[in-house]
Amino acid sequence: MTRPNAKEYVYDYLTATAKYKGETYNVKPKYSSWVVETRDFTFAASLVPDYVVVYTDEKDGIAGGGPKQIEFDLKNKTQTPIEIIWASSSIVLPDGSASRVMHKGQKFLEKDRPAPPSIIPPNAILSDLAAPSDLIYWSDLQTEWVVMPMFRSLRKGQGITLLLTLNVGGQKEYFQVRWEASKTFPKP
Repeated sequence: MTRPNAKEYVYDYLTATAKYKGETYNVKPKYSSWVVETRDFTFAASLVPDYVVVYTDEKDGIAGGGPKQIEFDLKNKTQTPIEIIWASSSIVLPDGSASRVMHKGQKFLEKDRPAPPSIIPPNAILSDLAAPSDLIYWSDLQTEWVVMPMFRSLRKGQGITLLLTLNVGGQKEYFQVRWEASKTFPKP
């Protein structure tokens, strides 16, 4: 018999680093999100849901469910618009595969098409999400769209990376955040 045993919160197992314009930022969790302050913007992100459910069975523990998307706020601190170029942004999954990013407002039917850029005016905040399009599919059996978790468990050193391609003041820049397991989880 398999039954829920516990929720393991990802914040207890992950560390995060960010890279932007050649600088590396160690990112610490703040409440239920990770915050990065750069000269050009503030980025605050949460993995949703923020836990992995651990099940116990007679043989050994297994993990089910896990984060399906990255919700974030990006506040522009410059005097010019910042543009997120979705067509050249991606999420790298634990197996090393890169997936196109789906974001808020995109229809699942359009998951394989490049999305138009998002523009963040000076001193404005964009609230959006990023989900790997490769993990979204139509289920004939369930007759609905299914969004698979980005991971169910991770070994130490494995993780996910969000790469956003930005246009900042006419310059193409890359902002990268990597969440990496500091220890293997979950352990039932």
